[in-house]
Amino acid sequence: METKNSVLVVDDEPGICKTLKMLFEKKWYEVNYVMTGKEAIKKIRKRKFNIALLDIKLPDMEGTKLISIFKKIHPDIKIVMITGHSTKANVIESLNSGVSYYFEKPFNIEELLTKTHELIEEQNKTSFQRILQEATKSKNVHNMVKLDKQDVLLPQDLPFKIQKAIEYIEKNFRNPDLCSKKIASSVNLHPKRFSFLWNTTTKVSLPDFINDIRIENAKKSLIETTDYTSQIAHSVGFDSHNFNRVFKAKMGTSPIKYRNSYSQKFPT
Repeated sequence: METKNSVLVVDDEPGICKTLKMLFEKKWYEVNYVMTGKEAIKKIRKRKFNIALLDIKLPDMEGTKLISIFKKIHPDIKIVMITGHSTKANVIESLNSGVSYYFEKPFNIEELLTKTHELIEEQNKTSFQRILQEATKSKNVHNMVKLDKQDVLLPQDLPFKIQKAIEYIEKNFRNPDLCSKKIASSVNLHPKRFSFLWNTTTKVSLPDFINDIRIENAKKSLIETTDYTSQIAHSVGFDSHNFNRVFKAKMGTSPIKYRNSYSQKFPT
């Protein structure tokens, strides 16, 4: 949950770079910026970025030349062109080369932030589908990992209050009395306001999110400890009945069968 989405801004105007850095960082992004094509290539070779915002006109090269280079190094990267020098020809060239979207200067920052968010959601879904396909092809049930819902479905550029709420949940999921009201209070929000903010920004129900965290910790205990399943249930915030029901619904098998699938004999 601590990982931020990353943005690389490539523009030869210092003012635009600094403004975009400030605005994206307010939305919980990690932002780097460079002002030449050569610097951009060096930066992209050193690390992976979710999004690249490219100006078409750079001092040392056309920004369009960076598209294929970026895609070759990091095929999953999403590229957005930003320019004050648009022509029909370079728009077509950019889109045909793998650019996801195109903005002309002056652009609306809210539209840019919204589009960036949408592209990262698309990126996350694509990555999830690829991982799932690879796992399915392996046909090895014991090595297949059931991905956490929160890792797949939660956008990572969440409001600050929701980020803090998630931290609170991760620290207190073992409390069987954990509820929306307590979580809302931890971030100084009215329960109804918190519920609205959670539902509109995460797209995941709060009970499901809490249960996912509990089940993942239970799975670890089932494999790594000799504790009874009833002990494990209580240790992660469930009672025994709900633990078995939720575990089977999410994993497709009971806690006992899940443990036994690792060919270890533990007390149950």
